[in-house]
Amino acid sequence: EWAEGVRLSASGSWGSAVLSVVDKIKARTHEINRWAKANEVGLALTSQLWLVYVRLSALWGLSLAHPTASQLATLLRAQRKAARILLGHSRRSPMPTPCLEIGWPLISS
Repeated sequence: EWAEGVRLSASGSWGSAVLSVVDKIKARTHEINRWAKANEVGLALTSQLWLVYVRLSALWGLSLAHPTASQLATLLRAQRKAARILLGHSRRSPMPTPCLEIGWPLISS
């Protein structure tokens, strides 16, 4: 599904491509999390799988796009949400830096 590439809207915006990547990040994160829970896999391996399976695919999908600052913020929110899911925190968790707790580089870097 990642092989679809990056779609440019008729207006020349990368917004639809960014939203597509965000949706795929959420879907893949839930897949990895369900698999990890079912197989009693630890957080260290789960987070590494996320980096390889999700982050690299997302970066590949965005390699042609030039996201704006607000689109990068959207991608960072999706990455933080993925980290909270893998850590088992609720979306109202007060923890401001779930990515740093896992040791992930930010998707914007």
